[in-house]
Formats: sequence, C-alpha cells, structure tokens
Amino acid sequence: MVKVKYLSKQQIELNAGRLLADFGKNFGVVEQPPIPVEEILETHLKLTMEFDNLRSRLGFPDILGALWAPDRLVGIDESLDPSEFPQKEGRYRYTVGHEIGHWEQHRHYFLTDPNQGDMFPELRKEPSVICRVSQAKEPIEWQADYFSACLLMPSGMVVAAWRQQTNPSPYSTNSGTHEYWRSMNVAASDAPLSPDLAAVQLARRFQVSKQAMKIRLEELNLLPQATGPLFSDQVSG
Repeated sequence: MVKVKYLSKQQIELNAGRLLADFGKNFGVVEQPPIPVEEILETHLKLTMEFDNLRSRLGFPDILGALWAPDRLVGIDESLDPSEFPQKEGRYRYTVGHEIGHWEQHRHYFLTDPNQGDMFPELRKEPSVICRVSQAKEPIEWQADYFSACLLMPSGMVVAAWRQQTNPSPYSTNSGTHEYWRSMNVAASDAPLSPDLAAVQLARRFQVSKQAMKIRLEELNLLPQATGPLFSDQVSG
C-alpha cells in the first residue's frame, strides 16, 4: 500500500471542485445532478474504463475497482456493471468517482511524468492501485473515497437541492410535516419532504446510493449524525 501525503477534507473538496470546473469549461457547466462522471473520466481525462472480473483476475474477493496509471486504464469489477445490475448504479458511479480520485490525487506516485503514460504499457501487468472494501480506511483509499463524494455530490448543489425539497419545514415525522402543510392549505404533493424522504429523493437525483447521500448530508450538517461521520480525517502519513 502506497504511503500518501496528508490531504485535508477542504483540500480534497477543492480538488474535486476544480476538476468539475475544468470539465465545465470544455464541455459545458454542470448545473444540475447527476454529475456526468463517465464523461469526466473518458472524455475530459481521456482515461479508458473497462469492466472485468477483477476479483478472479487479481485474486481478492472484495475488489471494486483498480487503476493502471501508466496505461491510463480504470478497471471496474463486473459485479458493478449497471447494465447488468441496475440496482448497483449508485455503487458503480461512486467507484468510478473513486478511481478518478486516485488519478487526480495519486498518479504522481506511479508516473515519472504525471501527464504521460508509460512508454511500454505492455510490460505493466499489476495495477497501480487495487481498491478493496477491506482497505477503505487506508489514507490512499480514504482520500479517493472522499474525492468521489465531493465530485458526485458537490456541496453547493446538494445544499441547494436539499433546501428546495425541505424548506421551510422543520425536522419532523412524515405525518407531522403533512399536517403542517395541510394546515397551510398546501397540497401534500407540493409540500416539502421530511428529511428522511428528502435524502432518498436526493440519492435518486444524484444517482448515488442512499447510504452515500445520507453520509454526505451528515457531513454538510444537513442531517444529524446518528453514528458519527464515516469520512473522519485520515491520520497524517
């Protein structure tokens, strides 16, 4: 496991925001979700992405993705292919964002020239980074995970969408929220959603998993943290 330089949450968020802004300059500003993560990877960064049976190929049962930095190649385990498993689209998109996070923040650890591929890619068989569930707390994996969250769920976009769906209703139960808006002569279909339902709707709009959206909302202090943040700052390495 490569030892990486410490990056704060603020720096990682800036990195993700800078990438999205650069994409916008070349291909049009992204104003609404979902973030076109595949276009960013393939069209903007000019990386190649392939589905493969990485778990069999690399010999680990918990692999989600891998990056061959010198080859500019991203591998995604075939178990996340959204065309075959549409229910895993959120996990798939998050993994794509994770691999982009490795490329943007870590490729200099593997390339002599970060802007060039290897002159002899056929000689490189092992990936630069293997992304396994069991190693999610390692600094290099934490940084890529947090980058993915910031890229797929930009803070300003999430806050605006959250306010649109919940304001001005207070934190309350579904029944309480509906009673409030009924008393104001507002149809239930037009009333802001409760926080729990809003989180589910936002997950659909941003095409991420419900768990990922809930964690992001907690991170942005839009939902109370029930069990503490998943994205605690990594230990300086």
